[in-house]
Amino acid sequence: MKCPHCGTDIVMFENWGEKGRLQLVCNPGPLPVHHDLRSGTCPKCKGFILELTIGTKDSSEKHVIWPRHYYREPCPTEVPEEVAADYNEACAVIDISPTAAAALARRCMQLILVNEAGAPEGKNLKKQIEVVVNDQNAPEHVKSDLDDLREIGNFSAHANEDISGQVMRAEPDEAEWTLQTLRTLFEYYYVGPAQSKARRAALKVKLTKKAK
Repeated sequence: MKCPHCGTDIVMFENWGEKGRLQLVCNPGPLPVHHDLRSGTCPKCKGFILELTIGTKDSSEKHVIWPRHYYREPCPTEVPEEVAADYNEACAVIDISPTAAAALARRCMQLILVNEAGAPEGKNLKKQIEVVVNDQNAPEHVKSDLDDLREIGNFSAHANEDISGQVMRAEPDEAEWTLQTLRTLFEYYYVGPAQSKARRAALKVKLTKKAK
């Protein structure tokens, strides 16, 4: 598994022995249910991890119950601070409240579409998305991601409403999809242009040196 704190590949509780282990047995039905609680720290970042195993003699399930959120790739440094702040907060709360994460992600998306795509200001995110979907110069994968997003779940149920300022219930998959679409927008509007600019600058320096 990956450490939920830093993303390092680790073998859960290998060589951690019995320290921090608690076993409980209860019998609410015909089969005894075993609760195996283990704690430890990541060898790299030293982050505390708490794992609960629930099972019977036939099957078991493991759940990391601390930390409450899992590691995600950090927001690219090219992304403006006000956009990155909403994205990072959405990532931090998605496992606790997909609804809150989706609301933050939508607001983050609005900032990008208004500032980078020339979408009209206001609260109607669907209309702002349409600006990019109808843009002939926008890459097809970007338009497809946005077009699919506006058609799913509760998002599509509010087609004619100003939705960005409202708290709309969101399923975990919908919140996750919105975050993934934001990563697509990050690459298109911030990361790609910044990398292209850096390549041109490096080439210009190289050509200048050759000319001397």
